[in-house]
Order: sequence, then C-alpha cells, then structure tokens
Amino acid sequence: MSTPAIQPSGRRYGGRTAQERQQERRDQLIDAGVELFGTVGFGGTSIRAVLRESGLAERYFYESFDSLEALLVGVHEHIHTIMVARVMEATDAAGTDVEARARAGLRAFIETITTDPRWVRIKLQELGGSAGEEVRQFRRRAMTRYASLLVAYGPLDAALARDLRPQALAMAVLAAVESLLDAWAAGELDLTIDGLIDHAVVVIKGTVTELERG
Repeated sequence: MSTPAIQPSGRRYGGRTAQERQQERRDQLIDAGVELFGTVGFGGTSIRAVLRESGLAERYFYESFDSLEALLVGVHEHIHTIMVARVMEATDAAGTDVEARARAGLRAFIETITTDPRWVRIKLQELGGSAGEEVRQFRRRAMTRYASLLVAYGPLDAALARDLRPQALAMAVLAAVESLLDAWAAGELDLTIDGLIDHAVVVIKGTVTELERG
C-alpha cells in the first residue's frame, strides 16, 4: 500500500492558497481600520470594534497584527503606497523643471488623499494624537522617503557646493509643507486646492532659488 503524498502548505481550498486567504483577511482588517480610524479615530477604536467591522474572529487579527497601533501603521502603509505611486507618476510626467514637478506632485498628493475624507483624517490627523512609538517611527520613515524624492530632483550640486546636506534641506521643506497641509485639513486655512498648492510651491521654489543663487 503506497504512502499518501504529503500535501504542500500552499494547497488550495476553494481555489485559494492559505497565503491568499491570509492576505484576504489582512485586507479585511485594513479596510476596517480605514473605516474606524478615518471616522472615530485611533482613540475611539478598539480591537473588538475592528473585529466587529471586519467580521473576523480575534485569532485572525493577531495573525496579521500585534496590536491596534500595528494595524494603524498597516493602514498608513496601505495609503502611503498608493499615494507615492501616484505622486511619482505625476512628477515623472511633469518633466525636469522643479516647479512643474512640485506642482504635479502636490496636486497628485492632495487629490489622492481627498478622494476619501477618511484618508484625510488618517494621514493628516491620526499620525500623532494618541498613537504611540510605532506610528511615530512610521512617520519618520515616510518623511525620509518623501525627502528622498525631493532630493532626487532638486539642485543637488548647488546644495553640496554650499556644504549643505540635501536630505536635511528636503526634510525642512517637507515639515513646512506638512504644517500647511495640516492646517488646511483642520479647516484653519480658507484655501482652494490651487491656492494650497501655490503656497506650498513658494516654500519649495524659494529654497531651490536660494540654493541656485549660490
């Protein structure tokens, strides 16, 4: 009598592997996180609420995330990945002019984030607040990635010629633009999207002009 073949861990149930089913459950948790963090906020959300919203059992939450804060980071990463892809597509299509690229990138960022009011709250209001160290570390990583995008198309030689660090300059510019976006999202600035972009471009272009002046 022959010994039955051992089934691989990736065997399919209903046409899906175990990994695919786990990814589907993770996606359900991400969707639940977007809904809850984007409406009642991190401080008003519990793991029990996430389970209720996602329709999943508790063991499936811990299959993908160690904590509620880890889910918030996962939600940020999900939105961040979409946004970066759209910003890069827009800036690449804008050519090499710094101002044109800045305008295209800012518009792509703002128009992407405002397609869903929940995203506005999550990205511009839930990065701090009651969230902890994991989210702060994510924010630092995200700022570093955005800064690298600015450095890649900024006046690199001009900055180096003045013994300035391009990454540090990019971080300073981003901090200023982020403050502007935060105030706008909070309703503190009566600006249209075009007006918001105009103000942000002044910050970016001003830095570039100063560097190029030598």
